[in-house]
Amino acid sequence: MRHCTGNWLATHNRKAQIQSTRLRRIIVVLVRLQTVLKSLRERHQRHLAIRELSALNDHQLADIGVERGSLVDAVNGRAMRSASF
Repeated sequence: MRHCTGNWLATHNRKAQIQSTRLRRIIVVLVRLQTVLKSLRERHQRHLAIRELSALNDHQLADIGVERGSLVDAVNGRAMRSASF
């Protein structure tokens, strides 16, 4: 029985390269998916915050320094203009 160590090793190395490439691609996809899921979670949290603030009356909103028309800006962290300026 004759052994072709060189051919076996070349084949084995090629298979290892293919598997490594596949793993890298899978990792890239998983990282992108993680980014998308994080973005969706953050968007959902902002939606819940807007919904909660919307349930407050105008007096309660004024107590925390928010006007009803600027709820989205307040939740998204955008600077609000003071009425005194």
